[in-house]
Amino acid sequence: MSIDGMRSRRSVTAGILTAAVTRLAYQFAPLGGCQRRDGRDYLVTARRAARYLRRMKNFIATTGFLAVIGLAGVAYASATLRYYNEDSKDYTWKATCSGSEYTVTFDHSKTSSVTIQGSTPCTIHAPNGDVKITGDAKVHIKDGKLTVE
Repeated sequence: MSIDGMRSRRSVTAGILTAAVTRLAYQFAPLGGCQRRDGRDYLVTARRAARYLRRMKNFIATTGFLAVIGLAGVAYASATLRYYNEDSKDYTWKATCSGSEYTVTFDHSKTSSVTIQGSTPCTIHAPNGDVKITGDAKVHIKDGKLTVE
């Protein structure tokens, strides 16, 4: 007790924190407490609740990290084609990448890029025959024929 009859700030703060941690401990405790291996009941303490929360935070952080890594791998799986179409006609051909089919459109009289989603190797089904692409490539279109440079 301080001189004026009030508790010191430190003891009030410690009391509030203890009450909050205890409330958390009982919030995460199963109804009726827990049972030990020998069958005796015990209540969950603040230390056990803090350990549970720490493990839960680690689990959520690890899961989030693995999800980001997994999505980055999926985003990386694509083939970008840099093409030059000399014809005055647009071409739309089917492409197959790792078993999935996509449509690829090459605009007329233009140099541009098109991205095919999916993991390589990809096969573009053109009228002059199938063209296999194993990654990013330069493609030339002339007289309706697709060639890889």
